[in-house]
Amino acid sequence: MKNTIATIAIVLITMSQLVGQSLSDAFFVEADQFFGTHVRDGRVDYSAAKSSSSLQSLVAQIGTVDLSQASDAEQKAFYINAYNLLVIYKVTTALPTKSVMDVDGFFDSADVEVGRETVSLNQLEKQLLFGKYPDSRLHFVLVCGAIGCPPIIDSAYRPAQLGAQLDGQTSAAINDESFITTKNGVVELSQIFNWYSKDFGDDNQSVISYINKYRKASLSDTAEVQYSEYDWSLNDQ
Repeated sequence: MKNTIATIAIVLITMSQLVGQSLSDAFFVEADQFFGTHVRDGRVDYSAAKSSSSLQSLVAQIGTVDLSQASDAEQKAFYINAYNLLVIYKVTTALPTKSVMDVDGFFDSADVEVGRETVSLNQLEKQLLFGKYPDSRLHFVLVCGAIGCPPIIDSAYRPAQLGAQLDGQTSAAINDESFITTKNGVVELSQIFNWYSKDFGDDNQSVISYINKYRKASLSDTAEVQYSEYDWSLNDQ
């Protein structure tokens, strides 16, 4: 009888490991601690992150988590953190490197596990996240490992605070002079507004209107719009 109970227990444990654990607040707490340790002033300490057991743990959780019972806010926050963490993880596996663009297939190769699916970073962004939650503010919280990206924050995105966090980071990016510059009637915008123009209205006037919802000093509707060269240098500390 004891042997039978022990066998059943082992089978149940094995099944739970194969199925994966439901998303819990513990993931967000651990992610928050990781970002707080390895991110400073919008830059990542990739060398230290490379040897972090927490990063390995978080990547494993991202790969095996069961999201079937998670709310929309939980899933959305999870995918944002997952993207940023997996970018960091992929950079650490490619060190030494000066840019993610120097790594073959960095965004296109299906080489990461997310919720028991094998996907690429682009699939995570465009299908799992934007496909389910088409929110233009996401462009300001997904950090691709480059200086040209909006700055990464030193905390995790949390389901209960997600709306405020998205608004805060959108406002922070739009009011950052390295992201949007103005001079002599010319507005120079990040390439993000060009690459994803349909998410901001699909024409310059609509983009300016979108920006002015968050910008402290409004841009002129008649300003000439140009797009700055994207800086793909690694956002390393």
